[in-house]
Amino acid sequence: CVVGSTRVIDADTGAWVRIDDVVAGRHRLRRTFTCNDDLKIEARRVVAAKASGRKKTFRITTALGRQIEATAEHPFLTVNGWKKLGDLGVDEMVATAVATDEKANWDRIVSIEPAGMQETYDLSIDGNHNFLANDFVVHNSHAASFALIAYATCWMRKHYLAEFTCSLLNSQPMG
Repeated sequence: CVVGSTRVIDADTGAWVRIDDVVAGRHRLRRTFTCNDDLKIEARRVVAAKASGRKKTFRITTALGRQIEATAEHPFLTVNGWKKLGDLGVDEMVATAVATDEKANWDRIVSIEPAGMQETYDLSIDGNHNFLANDFVVHNSHAASFALIAYATCWMRKHYLAEFTCSLLNSQPMG
């Protein structure tokens, strides 16, 4: 998840928009820019924009001066594939691009610092499931969160059926 001030590009207008403005409905974002498997930049449809809650965040700064604030779990494209911010280190190369670029380039991380507790957000993109955020190539992070919830739910159902059933009934509108 990224913080609300993170900017993405509206592929239809070329305007930079804040991700919290998209989630709040102040800007309708139909398409934004993504990076395909060949590192080419292309416009893709935005499927959803969601708030992810208040979370601990970190600020990445690169050699070319790019910055982004995100959670430790948010995946970034590196020369070795997708890595969560919490697994990244100084001097590691991350993919960056601007909408006018034909392909993503590599930029070296010079610092990773705590940025405090902040409201976080995420986009869901059709197809390759990534987007350019403050020029960084980032992945939809909430897909991994949903997978973890699904796994935990299945485990609870298998090993604690009575408790699972009780919690399921308690979560219904009538309790």
